[in-house]
Amino acid sequence: MAITRRQKEVLDFLSNFTQKNGYSPSYEEIAHGLGLTSLATVHKHVTNLQNKGMLQSRGEEKVKRCFYSLSAAAIEQEGV
Repeated sequence: MAITRRQKEVLDFLSNFTQKNGYSPSYEEIAHGLGLTSLATVHKHVTNLQNKGMLQSRGEEKVKRCFYSLSAAAIEQEGV
């Protein structure tokens, strides 16, 4: 399934942040890293990527730092 340019930026940021730090970024860290001011926008991109099967959530949604792993489809598309 095709993703938008911004969704690819979110995937790349998640992948790079997780590899560098050993844990997934919070929505605040994603927003800061991508120059976004709205956490709702970050949530929208993450949710859309989950719906497309590009991200998988690990843990509780109500936890400040949700953990995401790239799905097999994302890994294949990204060449990670």
